[in-house]
Order: sequence, then C-alpha cells, then structure tokens
Amino acid sequence: MSSNLDEIYVEKIKACTLLPDIDKDFLLSKLAISYGHAQAALPSLSIFAPVGDSSVFDGVQCYSYPEAMFYVSLRNKSHSGFLIDRDGKIVYRSRYYTSHLNAFVDNVDHMLRQAKRAVLEDSFDLGEGFVTIERWFFTYGHFKDEAYSLGSYLRRGPTGGETRILLDYPTDSGLDGPNFRFNHNYRLIDKLIFDGRSVNAYLVQAPVMKLRNVTIIENGFNSLGFHRFPSEVATHIANRVGDAWKGPKVDRVFLTRSASYRDIDNKAEVENFFASNGYRIIDPEAISYQELVSLARNASHAALYYGSALTNMVYFPPGATITILKSQSYMEENFNLWLKIVAEYQLRVQIVNAVENRVEISELLNLDN
Repeated sequence: MSSNLDEIYVEKIKACTLLPDIDKDFLLSKLAISYGHAQAALPSLSIFAPVGDSSVFDGVQCYSYPEAMFYVSLRNKSHSGFLIDRDGKIVYRSRYYTSHLNAFVDNVDHMLRQAKRAVLEDSFDLGEGFVTIERWFFTYGHFKDEAYSLGSYLRRGPTGGETRILLDYPTDSGLDGPNFRFNHNYRLIDKLIFDGRSVNAYLVQAPVMKLRNVTIIENGFNSLGFHRFPSEVATHIANRVGDAWKGPKVDRVFLTRSASYRDIDNKAEVENFFASNGYRIIDPEAISYQELVSLARNASHAALYYGSALTNMVYFPPGATITILKSQSYMEENFNLWLKIVAEYQLRVQIVNAVENRVEISELLNLDN
C-alpha cells in the first residue's frame, strides 16, 4: 500500500508539465514499488544525457565527458546553473536536483525550461580540462564542502597541469541575505584552495558556456565524499594563511555567532561560564577568515554552536576536544552528517543538548574543559 508521502510524489510527478510522458510513466511505475526504486531510476530518464565514463577517486565516483558540454549559467537568486550536452539533454549529477527525487520533482520543469532556452551557438568557449562537482546550495557550509572535495581532487586526482576547477558562486552584494552576508570569504577560500586554477561561472558574462573534457565528482547525500572535508586541503589552507592571528595565542576558544532564532535561551550565561574557564570568546564574523584559521590551529579545546558553524571544526588540529551546544531548533537533526569530519580530523566531540532550549551549567561542569 502506498504511503501518503508516495501519493504526494505521484501528484508532483503528474504536475511536471515539461517532463515527457514517457518519463512520467516510468517514474510512476517505479514509485509504485518504492521511493528508492523511483530515485534509482532517475538516470534512465530520456531528459538526461548518457552517463559519462566512470572512475573512482578516493572512494568517490567520478564521471568524465570528453565531448563538448554546455554550462547554463543562471545569475540569479535561484543559483541553479547546470550542464547540458549538445542535444540539450541535462547532464546527470551536474546538480543535486537531478539525483534526489524530492528535489527533482520540484526543479525539473525549471531546468528543462532553461535548457530549451539555451542558445548553444552563442556559447562562450571556456576551453577544456575542467573538474566540477554535483553542487547543492550556495550556503557557506555547502560551498566549503564542495571546495574541499574539488581541492583534494585537484591535488591528488588524475588531473593534468592544465586542469581547472569550475565553480559558480555570487560575488556581488545584491545577493546578500541570511546565508550570504560574508561573500568575501567565498573568494578567499577559492583563492587559498585553488591558487588561481579555477573559473567562477558567475563572473563570466555569458548565459551559456562551452567546455570540453569535463569531470563531475559525485556528491550526493550518501556519497563517501559528502561532508568529509579532506584534511590535506585544511593543511594547505593553514600553510597559506600562516600566522595571520596577531593576538595572544590561546589554547581554548569559543566561537560565538550573531543573534539568531537558533540561539539557546541562556546564551550569555553559557558563554560567561566558558570565558571564566579560560575560553576566549571569538565572533568569526568580526575577524578575517585568515585570522580564524590561524587562531583555531593553535587551540586544543573549542566550543561552538550546532549548525553550519560545525564546518569550522576543520580548522582545529587533530585530536582537539570540541564541545557542541545544540539548541532546541536542531534537536531533530542527526549528528551523523558530521561524523566524517570527526573521523578525518580525529576530534574528540562532546555534545550538550539544550533541554527546553537551555543549557544547564551543571551539565557543563562535567565536560573535559
């Protein structure tokens, strides 16, 4: 018997106006078996280009396309650029929309509409030898995750000296918002990781770009590389940054953040407790990215709030003790997403849950502070 959720997807698939009937019928037949069968069937849809040559790098699947591909750049807040082939078919895994059924049904019409509008004859030729990744959103955490995976491939993968990285992230203040107020850090990460061997499609004044010899790194939710943040990239960044932090070296640091609906109710009380126990309270938004990396590399203990700030764990040295304060708003989220970072950096993690959105000081007294 179908679940209510399956029925929702049935209706969403039927509502896709630009998805060919043959693909709708195929997906619906698979969904009648299970959601997993329908998702696994996505690469077989007629709207997708043939899957490229498969290879594995560091346990992660990669796909290569020697023939010409075209990047449809969408310089807007949806930020949903993707690749198509010469026949206008979408390249599977050029965005996460294509490999996750829940996102696919919400975005496929938009992608098909943009693919149809693309004028390939007027494309801007970027050249050949590019590596990109199955991209998610342009939020800071996802951008860093993808940049680290690409940086690892660039350094250790089967790439030649002329290989470049294809990125796509906004650089203008017109897109500033809750998840994109500090876009200068995106440019710094790009520079520090790729050393000038990247192209930001957002800055290319062309709606369609032509590329040859493109490799796409798989980055689905269940991919081994998703949210792993390879440590050799963090080491490379730290070496580039050097001793950017000019203040006194501290062994313990608390990374606070601006006021948010995600805050615990007794935020000031908790931070005062950590300060009285030798932690230096630092707002990452009040210092430079380079200073943050330099400061963190010297700290054996750190405390921070649950959320995208957990990507900052990659800056601390192997073996560091990290205390994570989890507000009520995150209580349904599973920490398993971050376990790859914990293993990669050999961190000692202790999580303190905010019961009724308060962290009790008595709970902190027993921590490894």
